[in-house]
Amino acid sequence: MLTTVPKFRLEESTLGNDRYQVLQETWQLLHNQLHTEDGTLLISSVEQVIATGEILTTPWVGFIHDISDLNHPNVIDLKHLITHPSWQKSSPHCQGLFTFDHELKERLLDYGVKVPVVYLKADLSPQSFLEQLQNSSIYRSLPKPSSCPQRFQSFDVSVVICSYKRVENMAPLLERFVQQQFQGSFEILLWNNNINERERIDTIVAKFQDKLNIKLIHSSENFYCIIRLALAHLMRSDLMLICDDDVLPSDQYIATFMNKWQEYGPEAVLCCRGHVFRPHILDEEHPEKFWTDYEFMTFFDETVDDREIHFLHADNCLISKQLLKQASSYDLGPYDNILIDDYWLSFVLCHHLKIPIWKIKADHIIEMTASAEDPSVALYHNPLVMDQRINFYIEHMRAGWPPGDTLPTTTVTPTAYSEAPLTPQQIWLQGFQGMNMFSEAQRIDFEAAAQYGMKVIRLGACGDTQDFRYLLDKEGAQGVLTPENIQRLKRSIRKAETCGLSVILSFANIPGRIFRGKSYDLRLWKDQTIQQEAIRFWGQIAAELQDCPNLIAYDPLNEPCLPDETELSFDDDMGTDWSPMLNQFYRDVVAAIRQVDTERIIVLESSYWGSPLTMAYLQPIPDPAIAYSFHIYAPRIFTNRAQNRGMFCYPGMMPFHRVKRYADCEYWDRNRLAELLSPVADWQQKHGIPSSQILVGEFGLHREARGATRYLQDLISIFNEHGWSWTAYAFREEAWDAMDYELGDDFSNMLNRSSNPLFEVLSQHFG
Repeated sequence: MLTTVPKFRLEESTLGNDRYQVLQETWQLLHNQLHTEDGTLLISSVEQVIATGEILTTPWVGFIHDISDLNHPNVIDLKHLITHPSWQKSSPHCQGLFTFDHELKERLLDYGVKVPVVYLKADLSPQSFLEQLQNSSIYRSLPKPSSCPQRFQSFDVSVVICSYKRVENMAPLLERFVQQQFQGSFEILLWNNNINERERIDTIVAKFQDKLNIKLIHSSENFYCIIRLALAHLMRSDLMLICDDDVLPSDQYIATFMNKWQEYGPEAVLCCRGHVFRPHILDEEHPEKFWTDYEFMTFFDETVDDREIHFLHADNCLISKQLLKQASSYDLGPYDNILIDDYWLSFVLCHHLKIPIWKIKADHIIEMTASAEDPSVALYHNPLVMDQRINFYIEHMRAGWPPGDTLPTTTVTPTAYSEAPLTPQQIWLQGFQGMNMFSEAQRIDFEAAAQYGMKVIRLGACGDTQDFRYLLDKEGAQGVLTPENIQRLKRSIRKAETCGLSVILSFANIPGRIFRGKSYDLRLWKDQTIQQEAIRFWGQIAAELQDCPNLIAYDPLNEPCLPDETELSFDDDMGTDWSPMLNQFYRDVVAAIRQVDTERIIVLESSYWGSPLTMAYLQPIPDPAIAYSFHIYAPRIFTNRAQNRGMFCYPGMMPFHRVKRYADCEYWDRNRLAELLSPVADWQQKHGIPSSQILVGEFGLHREARGATRYLQDLISIFNEHGWSWTAYAFREEAWDAMDYELGDDFSNMLNRSSNPLFEVLSQHFG
């Protein structure tokens, strides 16, 4: 059957002499019947184009003629033509060649031309010639231009919904898709796995047929969610967006996924929730513990910022048709794996195809229904699914996924550190170098810290500012020091103890002060009742922790910020009218702690988020077991990923804060950093504070910053020069990868940790 779709884009003919007479007579007919502006380029004389040296870089087809009388010095015969640089660079885009000379076709093939060649008879009427060309394999295989009527409508994305037991959610879910603010087109493929609900589903879908482009498929058997792979061959777009029937998407749902797909590239897979697996060894005796104890994995939900993961939860997931088809080419294994299709798919994507899986921040675009965690409905809690997860875990661990740990193999035991333990005072006197950690990190992370040689860690500043938040009530006005919460706190400290790690306990959240980043909680300074609660809170904490020998210091308030500092920039004058209140608060907290603990070090931080420039306003307390602390992340425009954005390098010219004029920049190097920290040394000397009582509680920068290694080296050399102890930020901070130095300086690596030149700037000082 003759195809009548116009597929050529004809430019003005260059046929100018009698040798092209046959084509001259039909060129206008071709233009009238087969030309469209978005078609494939048709060249009237390939030999002339090649002889002029023109390079064709878009898809094209063309007529090639006998060149024996072309009389062009660059192309004297056919062999010269196909070896010409212009042909070599243009031919990869060639979709085929037409010729009126059968012998010429044979010669082209003999010379190894790797494009289709079609011989056209010249002694035909114009209409017969046109039909001959349209019936050729070249013309039929050309893509149909988008301007031509489509037999089957295509879409920008295909939304796939699988239904089984949540029929009551279907109407609200479809209504959410009616409300989408997506500028492109989408179809919905709804697969009903429960044939008993056919009538209800049909009734619901019928109400949306005039609002959505929806296709409904009923299955006589429950194929679970493996149907997603089958739908790769039915979808009429290049992208599949999976939305489970326990999700209520916002009107920006599709648009957000599509924008993120543009950001991360066509080979990325996107989801809203998933797991990161930690390096470990398969427990052959109890493999089930991986999925029951959760010791070697971390779950990230839709509230967490974008990050790479291992195991995607496919309840909200965007993946290309191409990747689905590639994944389908791998053996599913036991049929029971249909129960865990997203687990199996994650393994294939990560292990075999080396495709990154990105969990995006999505709490603004999805809302989970009440049935999402209902054990009687949710497939995730199905005993068969749980059992198959364990079986598949064994399989992928034996296949070498995820990759094993690259850390030293030193075994860490409590007895290895119990021979001659140092007292807290001795540890401070000799000085230490460590890192900040999340208090509820896995044991393997505490062990890794010890294996690197760390002796001291600071707990309380990590975990997306929520560490120890459970010790306060919902409003953050009172402590909740129940026996259960105290035991939870002690478990973190004792877990560090079993790995030979001493702990500095720092709280970012205390009564009257919830750490909220840019949102300031100032109740601690403005409400005396709440401030008294914070003081009592610390007295109670100290009383409860007397049986924790590895606890070497209390840090009562991480990064205090006073009411008149909220509008300041780092380089503004730091005089503050509220400093006396901070100093009085510290005296009261120290007094409360000293009622139950007379020996442990208490760390007092400077204001304005622990700035070195506000040390001058700290009043020393006449107590030999007090240390003083500051943090350093300057210049912020360099150390902060969001502000730097690859613009600044260390050492180099950069502003102290966000500015537009180059004149506001200054040269930052070791000397400038030393100058910035000089107020600390001046304050220390003025008050006769020994260096052993100065702690750099936090410092660091985003790991891919240009010059990051040199920056850390310079800072550490300044600290060491002054004899200050330090704890860098941060070791294995799961909530935020920017300062997870084991990941190295490659921003795209968010999973594979190892010792590397950047991390070794820190680790060489441990031990």
